[in-house]
Amino acid sequence: MKLKIIYNEPAAVVREWLIISDLHLGGPGSVDWKATVQVVDGLMERERKRHLLILGDVKSPVASTSGEAGKFIREIGSKYDLHITKGNHDGNIEKYAGYCTVYGAGGAILCRDGIIEPKEAVGGRLSSCIGVLHGHAWPARELVQCGMVMIGHIHPSLIFGKEWKRKEKVWIFGRLNTQAVGEHYGKGVKVNKNIRLVCMPAFGPSSYSTREGRERALSPLTSENIFIKSSAEIYLLNGIQAR
Repeated sequence: MKLKIIYNEPAAVVREWLIISDLHLGGPGSVDWKATVQVVDGLMERERKRHLLILGDVKSPVASTSGEAGKFIREIGSKYDLHITKGNHDGNIEKYAGYCTVYGAGGAILCRDGIIEPKEAVGGRLSSCIGVLHGHAWPARELVQCGMVMIGHIHPSLIFGKEWKRKEKVWIFGRLNTQAVGEHYGKGVKVNKNIRLVCMPAFGPSSYSTREGRERALSPLTSENIFIKSSAEIYLLNGIQAR
């Protein structure tokens, strides 16, 4: 399946799905939930989508399920088919199951016919599917059979300038060390030899930077022995490749 990056937005489209990640509503410096609803509404209407997938960390408070995030989920979940892969900040988010479908930390699989739980996957068809998860934990073993795995969590960005610095959100594309991935899962798990990793930028305010070197510690899939650093392709939101 083809992944389309939306120009100048930290969002992507796959078939009938709009995909975003890391809103961190209710946290320091976060955007008001009503404003976030307006932005998401605008993207959904512009792209003509009815299905929304959020790759985790809808909220910032780890334990609390009330407040900004809850209002956002109720509002968006009443308008669209909302799905969420659970992030490390999304404790007790299942409380809103009446407004959305929640998947565990191991993620879900986006296929031509829609989104499915990992255990519902049939191995022979997964090479054309996309594994989707937040990224703070290892994917469910079925996801590494997909042709692509897509994560949020690391908030990738670059810092430009010396005296006057600015931070720009970016996309990161790259390959995984499939041998090391296979060793993690052990015998009986077939890893797609052509699997690609996509790290998407945060939809909300970003607090991490790839130049700070923190991303390797934030996700198992971006750790030193798993992510092939030399394969990394980095793109700004406007599509310009960073070198």
